[in-house]
Amino acid sequence: MFSSFVIAGFDCTCGRNRHGNRIDTVASTRHDEFVDADYRMLRTLKIRAARDGISWPSIERASGRYDWQGLDRLMAASQRNSVQVIYDLCHFGIPDGLDVFHPSFCEAFATFCYEAATRLRRGVDGPLFITPFNEPSYFAWAAGHAALFPPYETGRAMEMKVQIARAILTAIDAIWSVDARATIVNVDPICRAVAPRGQPDREAEAERFNAGAVMETWDMLSGRLFPDLGGSPRHLGVMGLNYYWTNQWELGSEHLPLAEDDDRRWPLSRLFASVSQRYGAPILLSETGHLGSLRASWVRTVTEQIRVAGVQGTQLLGVCFYPILGMPDWHEPERWLDMGLWDLSASGERMLHVEMHQALAELLEMQSVIGASEERLS
Repeated sequence: MFSSFVIAGFDCTCGRNRHGNRIDTVASTRHDEFVDADYRMLRTLKIRAARDGISWPSIERASGRYDWQGLDRLMAASQRNSVQVIYDLCHFGIPDGLDVFHPSFCEAFATFCYEAATRLRRGVDGPLFITPFNEPSYFAWAAGHAALFPPYETGRAMEMKVQIARAILTAIDAIWSVDARATIVNVDPICRAVAPRGQPDREAEAERFNAGAVMETWDMLSGRLFPDLGGSPRHLGVMGLNYYWTNQWELGSEHLPLAEDDDRRWPLSRLFASVSQRYGAPILLSETGHLGSLRASWVRTVTEQIRVAGVQGTQLLGVCFYPILGMPDWHEPERWLDMGLWDLSASGERMLHVEMHQALAELLEMQSVIGASEERLS
């Protein structure tokens, strides 16, 4: 489905952090300035696909006017460099003054997505790949429970999750009114909680979280939950699973990831299988990565788990390493996160992380084999 099995993810977060300050990782990493050079870097490694995105708060102006300069620049660079892009339309960024709980939010979001899809259809040669709303479950927790993002609420996570699902479904229909063949990639974290040791009475609580809360947005989009929202398997589209080392924890210790050797931790291939069996939808590992010196070993672990998943019969469409560029922490921007395939200098120079690149070699070779097989079949 995608131009390469290995996909590069450019973080495009544009919401407000817990201090009320606007986050703009595209500007922080200077990806807006260097987008052509960034895409050329990908091509040198035979990476021909990317997750990238636009800023709703920066694009939508008063009185229904839009400033599409950023999107036009992104589209032009992707076309010049033959990099296929999965476009994020809302990556935690909602325009100031727009109330996510108000009924008008759905219409406002759908209108924006319609206009964005119209612009994309005019500027992109080939099929459209669109993520309307990145990580709705995480956003509902962060904005409706933990008060990390606007509107800084607590106790309203489920209400917000339902409202965002309604908005996504409305937006998908608007996108399809522009291009009925557009592929929707619905991205959310795949997480798992376990009961504390010696507390078997909490295993049911953990299972309710794993089979319930983690899956609720996908259930709504697919029509399994609250079918009156209008969800269907077609609306679910491609399931983007975001998975980091922090995505498995013990109940009551959510900020302390399970150790890699903890026997309660599920391997990534088992998480893939659980989602595949539940929904029967195409799966993309839409975000994954690690910090600092652990980047290379994480890539090798992911590569092995992709191989295991294939042997088990779980088909993956690709893996997106995210972020592909080092970036500042959202809430502490003075702290830089060395997570990418390229670290950034103070001047914006991209410096290849050699160990991670070496670890990627095996996965890139696997990509070449997959590509050759598909070419023979076609």
